[in-house]
Amino acid sequence: MEEVWTLSDYLGLIVAAVLINNILLIRFLGNCPFLGVSKKMDTAVGMSFGVIFVLTCSGSLTWLTETYLLKPLGIVYMETLAF
Repeated sequence: MEEVWTLSDYLGLIVAAVLINNILLIRFLGNCPFLGVSKKMDTAVGMSFGVIFVLTCSGSLTWLTETYLLKPLGIVYMETLAF
């Protein structure tokens, strides 16, 4: 039997192709901060410390949320929504 696609299926496919799975957009967003601060060494070092700080804080908060909130309450399936 043939599967019938609805309008929401097509819209989901378009959004996924344009925004989520677009390798050019992902590369551009990743390079944009690098290109903006890489002209001088001082700004590049500042940006690198900023990235390290944000990644450390977000990783710590993610671990704390999962360990002390999601697992004890038995709602690990809410990971996607929580993060």
